[in-house]
Amino acid sequence: MKLNVGAGNRVIEGYEGLDIVDFGQKYLCDVRITLPNSHWEQIRANHFLEHLTQDEAIKFLNDCHGKCDELYIEVPHKDNPGAYQLTHFTYYTEETFKALERSDYPESYDIKSWRIKRMVTNSHQDLHCWMEPV
Repeated sequence: MKLNVGAGNRVIEGYEGLDIVDFGQKYLCDVRITLPNSHWEQIRANHFLEHLTQDEAIKFLNDCHGKCDELYIEVPHKDNPGAYQLTHFTYYTEETFKALERSDYPESYDIKSWRIKRMVTNSHQDLHCWMEPV
């Protein structure tokens, strides 16, 4: 079972949809409060995380930590001009995610540790990161 967070009206085969607005997806909830109490092979957050404040993003990452085997995140890289839309509250680079692996960083800020499995920035300047909970 896989979960697509911020699914909107996009249906991705093999994923259950979740959104705060009812588009007919399986889950209707606000992940700033909590994710459904389940466990997924993968949680996918495609162009979603940048719409959260830093505190909300940390809460989301921590909530995902115990509920998935893998977290896939796609966000606009800070060098992408699209990163600065008015609805975006946070900006990301490779170092944002690398910090989640550092032994001295996450625990200092009550952030759960992750291990990066793969990370790439594509030609559209979107940052893709696959992580697993540590």
